[in-house]
Amino acid sequence: MKNPTRNITLLGGFHQGFHWFSSGLLIPVITLLQLEKGLTLLQVGLNMAVYSGVVLILELPTGGLADTIGRKRVYLLSRVFQIIAGVFFLAAGSFPLVLAGFAALGVSRALSSGSMDAYFIDALESAGTGQDLQRPLALMGMFVPLGLAAGSLLGGWLPMSLGPMMVRYGVGDIYSANVATALLFTILQLLFTVLVIHEAPRPGTEEPTKGINRFKTIFLTGIAEGFRNRRVFLLLLTTLAWGLAIAGLEQLWQPRVKSFLTEDSGTMIFGLLSTGYFAASALGSLMSIPLSRLLGNRHGRTMVLLRLIMGGLFILLSRTAAIGSFTVFYLLTFLANGSAESPHAALFNRNISANRRATMLSLDSLFLMAGGAVGSLYAGFVAERISIGASWLIGALILMVSSALYIPLALEKKTEEVSE
Repeated sequence: MKNPTRNITLLGGFHQGFHWFSSGLLIPVITLLQLEKGLTLLQVGLNMAVYSGVVLILELPTGGLADTIGRKRVYLLSRVFQIIAGVFFLAAGSFPLVLAGFAALGVSRALSSGSMDAYFIDALESAGTGQDLQRPLALMGMFVPLGLAAGSLLGGWLPMSLGPMMVRYGVGDIYSANVATALLFTILQLLFTVLVIHEAPRPGTEEPTKGINRFKTIFLTGIAEGFRNRRVFLLLLTTLAWGLAIAGLEQLWQPRVKSFLTEDSGTMIFGLLSTGYFAASALGSLMSIPLSRLLGNRHGRTMVLLRLIMGGLFILLSRTAAIGSFTVFYLLTFLANGSAESPHAALFNRNISANRRATMLSLDSLFLMAGGAVGSLYAGFVAERISIGASWLIGALILMVSSALYIPLALEKKTEEVSE
């Protein structure tokens, strides 16, 4: 890649990896943390429902806000709400404060969704006008699962190391170590963004009235673009289909694996598979570069192939009855999934307007969450009434049928690859 593109890719990858590393610190203990504070499982479920509801409600408006006042400003605001959530979690001794923490966490997630992604994609387009974004997006995408994996591994170790020290000095419980460490890294991320990321002021934000009018225009035209632009709408439907299918696998793989194991097998396999999931996703991101090149950088073709492959792997997963074969097919599924992320992102960003990019990325995320919500419901229903394997067969059908949505894009001409 050319030097400007390489520098932006490395900066974007580090920034995104740092962000998800901080989030990963809480993943292994987020439920245990709440139970330790005396909450019931029902209250834990309510907290997650509030978090998801806040994200759904604010996803699109915050994308429009990022396009209006600036992606960096909105991202910094997300870090402030992340810090507020951490303070609530540290101070909480009962349900109301924990609930407030999850509400703040939902605001933070909505504000961060698509904001810095849009910033770095704009920077890449400026550095290499007309060139294909797939390769730099693939390289940046590698840092996300790697950051999550590193954060999750450290998050699993903190309650056993720093946690007892915090209890000894009267600073919360053992899981407060995760919250305190996540707070520290969130503050560092905020400072890093302030000092290193530079963004020119967005036009039309000098006066409040002009800013509000600009927000309305961007927000409404962004939604209209998603439904009126045929190519964008097809891509949104593929995102919806992916959410419908993948939710069942993410929700049900643990009980499926448990059914293969004997009572004295232990739970190490769950940790190994979770780590393998992140590693396979990162490797898939890297492998997408030669795969796209092999297919002539025609990303529609790449996505048709990968969706069909994923559908086939879902069928194999539904039929397997041993932990060894399940592990192979499970990791291959997320290898294919990681390979699909950057070609889809390159197609999507090629077909949207730069001045509404954050709004459109938020719309894409909204379709993903909607698909995931419906997918979780049907997968649980089918698994309970028939079997887990049956729910994955439905997921396979969705993936294979949705591959046809990429065919009109597969027939388009390729874009120039970012040069070495």
